[in-house]
Amino acid sequence: MSNLRDWRKIDFINILEAIYDGVFITDGKGTVLMMNKGYERISGLKRENLIGDTMSNLMATGVISQSVSLLVIKERRQLTIEQRFIATGKIVLVSGTPIFNEEGEVMFVVTSVRDVTEMIHLKDELEETQAQRVLAEHELELIRSYLEEKIQLIAVDKNMMKVLDLAKQVAGMDTTVLITGETGVGKNELAQFLHEQSPRADKKFVTINCALLPESLVESILFGYEEGSFTGASKEGKPGLFEIGDQGTIFIDEIGELSPGLQIKLLRVLEERKFERIGSTKSIEVNIRIVIATNRDLEELVEKRKFRDDLFYRINTYPIHIPPLRERPDDVLPLARAFLASLNHRYAHTTRFSRAAEQILKEYNWPGNVRELKNAIERAYILSEKTLISANDLAFLHPVLSPGSVTMKRNFSLKDYLLQEEYMIMLRYAKELGSYRKAAKALGMEPSTFTKKKQRFEQNLKE
Repeated sequence: MSNLRDWRKIDFINILEAIYDGVFITDGKGTVLMMNKGYERISGLKRENLIGDTMSNLMATGVISQSVSLLVIKERRQLTIEQRFIATGKIVLVSGTPIFNEEGEVMFVVTSVRDVTEMIHLKDELEETQAQRVLAEHELELIRSYLEEKIQLIAVDKNMMKVLDLAKQVAGMDTTVLITGETGVGKNELAQFLHEQSPRADKKFVTINCALLPESLVESILFGYEEGSFTGASKEGKPGLFEIGDQGTIFIDEIGELSPGLQIKLLRVLEERKFERIGSTKSIEVNIRIVIATNRDLEELVEKRKFRDDLFYRINTYPIHIPPLRERPDDVLPLARAFLASLNHRYAHTTRFSRAAEQILKEYNWPGNVRELKNAIERAYILSEKTLISANDLAFLHPVLSPGSVTMKRNFSLKDYLLQEEYMIMLRYAKELGSYRKAAKALGMEPSTFTKKKQRFEQNLKE
């Protein structure tokens, strides 16, 4: 009985102050009556600036973004909303409960405020982790298919996925496709993708690179020739690539290099699927799908009268532009891993990338696009110890080690250069992550090791 009397004597204001969550009370008109320390901590607002003011005025002056108290007064029922406090950046769940007097009027609104910022962040991290897992599974399947030669393209980045969506829409048709993009972006691979997704997938895929064909032989290579049609011609004559690719897909790469005379013959092939061999008047009809690619600006060539406008309009029916690798950064590591997996498969190794190496791959601009990336991985693979490709193995990509970018010191050995490369990577991680401890963790080091390496290199600079 004495405990009950003691309980009744307790100051309920002290009880409210002891509650960890925020407590906020207004009267029935929305005037602020009290708040506890929990509310001040969560909101970043001080009671001396709020008590006596109205919720309407606090909203109008931008102190708070919305008021559950006013909503409760209006709707006369318990309500819960989500809110963000500007001062602290915290995300909260605000629950307002009305207290009625004997006449049924709202006398007070008691609001509880719970900080759910960490919960929201954990939820976001979980969703991101799940998204990364799905992406990793997708990437793994792409690499597996790449090794089994089921596909020619690795595409994870959203910009490249749009390209594939465009390709899939037209793959089942015989429409002429014009693929544009810088050298090395994967135009040949996209052309093969179109072929493999088409009804002609079991037929031939013939590639014609106009930039590599000798100008004097281009016509005979494309269209073939009859017996004795020119000096050195085979006695039996020879079919051209258009004949060889009959029923399949013909991929004409670097069409901007084709001479004006051959552009006329190609236009006829596109329009009629007919042509004549050199030295013959007999038309040969073929059933082919034609895919064309160029790294040049054909519209500019048309303006300069170096490319026929009628041919341009004919091949520009369904253009697909492949963005350079620097504009699809999410493809870099999946491609690099696929190329490395291919090398491991060929040479029976289990080489992998270090975190620092992957960081360099992501940060590099790749002016040579996918082709440069593939060559870089092979070069690093040769330089590595076949268990790990480190940052040092990719030093040829990094400007820190390029001639003229470092201060030359007497007796500055290759080992010194590699140590400098490691030092620069450590500093970059520390700057991006905000602390040496986080940088050490990201690089797979103990914090003490990170600090010692940094101090040792800085001491060497002073000597």
